[in-house]
Amino acid sequence: MRQEANAAFTHRERRADRRRGITIEPYGDMAIVVPCYNEAERFNAAAFEEFLNRYKDINFVFVNDGSKDDTLAELQVFSARFPRQTSVLDMPKNGGKAEAVRHGMLEMISHNKRYIGYWDADLATALSAIPEFGTLIRRDGQHTVVVGARLRLLGHDIQRDLSRRIFSRAFNLVARATLRLRIRDTQCGAKLFEVDEDLKAALVHPFETAWLFDIELLQRLIERKGNRNFIYEHALFAWSEVAGSKVSLKKSLHAVFKLCLLGLRGARL
Repeated sequence: MRQEANAAFTHRERRADRRRGITIEPYGDMAIVVPCYNEAERFNAAAFEEFLNRYKDINFVFVNDGSKDDTLAELQVFSARFPRQTSVLDMPKNGGKAEAVRHGMLEMISHNKRYIGYWDADLATALSAIPEFGTLIRRDGQHTVVVGARLRLLGHDIQRDLSRRIFSRAFNLVARATLRLRIRDTQCGAKLFEVDEDLKAALVHPFETAWLFDIELLQRLIERKGNRNFIYEHALFAWSEVAGSKVSLKKSLHAVFKLCLLGLRGARL
């Protein structure tokens, strides 16, 4: 079963590569944080291996967020095969995705990486989109953040469960209304940032919410920069729902409540 899943991911990576309409440039000093919680059965080593063999100047830090299964061992075995390109950051206690991402980004900042992003471990967003993000963030020097958007456009392969699509659309409407972010998809787990003093400052303190840290991080950056012009939203060419999501209905409803509280704070922006 796992081999079939790996093969499906590899096929999607190649398909996404063929369909790109962006000229890929050298990537420079780039690192991607991959938060992992109980991913031992879903970790797609084959997809990461293919990508790392193709793009040797992109680094990954896998953050084990206090997993209760064999995730840490799986990550360590894989990382040992790519010691120059990968590392494992172990958080013995589960702190949630927000803290896993924040600690991973701070770790890469300490290694003087110029571009730092994060990617969901389930690879719902194909790894082949990472070089696209790198090219976009450097294209004109104006945008320091690239966020992925799962938009169902003609010619794009966006596969999402109907109920999740409806909830996501409603959630994003609330986010746009309360925080005035004007972003079509705030919760896509694929984002890339250029490291500057504003990003460093935005990551100093823990996030208040476990599942809304994407919005919180963007809000902190907007507060520091005084505008939203630094954000570039990129419509993904491919995205696929992956079974085993850890976001329950209860957590989703709690996230909406937290979003409203964040909106009260962001009303002055």
